[in-house]
Amino acid sequence: MGENGGRAPEGESATTYVISSDCMSCGVCEFMCHTGAIVQAPNQFIITKQLCDGCAECVPYCPAEAIVRRDRLTERQEDTVRARLRQVLGGG
Repeated sequence: MGENGGRAPEGESATTYVISSDCMSCGVCEFMCHTGAIVQAPNQFIITKQLCDGCAECVPYCPAEAIVRRDRLTERQEDTVRARLRQVLGGG
């Protein structure tokens, strides 16, 4: 679990994790999330930032290594995630 009981480091947003387009939609992360923050959307799983406490317990269980810290996404991945979220949420 790590320091801070698995919580995001002090001063860091609890919503620092996102599911990248590498997601295989296997559902393991949803099962492992103790807050229910990870939900299946039409095209892939997403992290509901209002429910995510930043514990990162889901990260080691992702076989595609698709759950990543937001600040470690490359610009290209961020663009892909934004486009996918627009699709998932019906915005384009």
